[in-house]
Amino acid sequence: MRTKPGSRKKFGSAHRSADTEDKDRLRYKDKLIDELKDRVAFLEDELKSNGGADGLTGAADRRTIEELRVSEERFRVVQENSLDRFTILKPFYNDRGEIVDFAYVYQNARAAETAGYRPEELVGRRMTEIFPTFPQTRFFAMYKLAVETGRVTEFEDHYHVDGVDDWFHATVTPIPDGIAVATQIITERRRAEETLLESEARFRSVLESSIDVVYRLNVLTGCFVYVSPSAETVMGYTPEEYMAMDSATALSMIHPDDLPGMHAAMEHLNKTGSAEAVYRQRAKNGEYRWMSNHMSLTRDGDGRPLYRNGNIRDITENKRAEETIREATRLTENRVRELKAVIDAMPDGLAIYNKDGNATYINEVSRRILASYNIEDVPPIEGRTEKAQVCKPDGTPMTLEDTPLYLALKNGERSRISS
Repeated sequence: MRTKPGSRKKFGSAHRSADTEDKDRLRYKDKLIDELKDRVAFLEDELKSNGGADGLTGAADRRTIEELRVSEERFRVVQENSLDRFTILKPFYNDRGEIVDFAYVYQNARAAETAGYRPEELVGRRMTEIFPTFPQTRFFAMYKLAVETGRVTEFEDHYHVDGVDDWFHATVTPIPDGIAVATQIITERRRAEETLLESEARFRSVLESSIDVVYRLNVLTGCFVYVSPSAETVMGYTPEEYMAMDSATALSMIHPDDLPGMHAAMEHLNKTGSAEAVYRQRAKNGEYRWMSNHMSLTRDGDGRPLYRNGNIRDITENKRAEETIREATRLTENRVRELKAVIDAMPDGLAIYNKDGNATYINEVSRRILASYNIEDVPPIEGRTEKAQVCKPDGTPMTLEDTPLYLALKNGERSRISS
């Protein structure tokens, strides 16, 4: 009768000689498949000694043995063709019962590629023979944890020693007398994630240093998913307070007189994908401030709106400056009209000329006076500039340089023309 497999001496006694370790490698050379074959043979012996005369029981045991063979074959085929790296390891203990290493029991072809060996070359060898720095890595600590706790352990880490430089996702499952480790190389994914995080960090840095309020609103839920820190400076509300609001609450802060314009901008946004709204919004301190909100939509593959993105700028000072300019213009125009009315009512003629002799303003009395001096074309309306030709009393044209008007402009002295 064969010895029950479970009664074999536990693998991994400490301080074994090199010859003993070589024998260990040979003993485990047949890996998991040979262990399964031993179990099948054990069951066959048990069948012969305990139930061979009972045809029904023997048939049932034979079916169990056959199912075990089929299960083993399925396991082998699945693992040899798996894209994952699959390894079965047994712990190696020292005198104090501490795990100091692991030995290969089984590896599929994908796992063996990582070590640069064929699967059969690794069976029975310690991991530190292939990866000397292995006990100093997090992988070793997690493998030990799975053995000691009997719990499945899953983690991701970067193995960058012993000639390896890759990120791995590992699932460690405790099994009798060892662990089963399934790993995937995720280096490209991690590099893509790191690039994305760096890009996001740069983007967030720009947003957080901007004086504008940048936001994103989930159209489906009506809630903000991002509000930049400048919101507190502009409106007095923190980003967290905004993100606790819904869109209806935010809309209620807009001045009632400006709501129709906001609704019109929203309709335009839904039609075209972009819009601008200018409105007054109530700040946390109760003050209304003017805002310019540039909006855009992010849609799904079917064209349905998902997010509303916005850039809000405080234009209160601009609005105040515009109002100041409008008021100054209005006052100036009123004063000009009043002054012209006074000038036009004067009994004296008044004409304003530039240094080129072009009239820039002539009141009604001046038009009559200058017309008597053969003015070729008296300006019919204010603001029109024309060249005036001045003549002597006998009708002889007077040169511009000889006119009292030119002399007054040139010398800065008062001059009077008598008719």
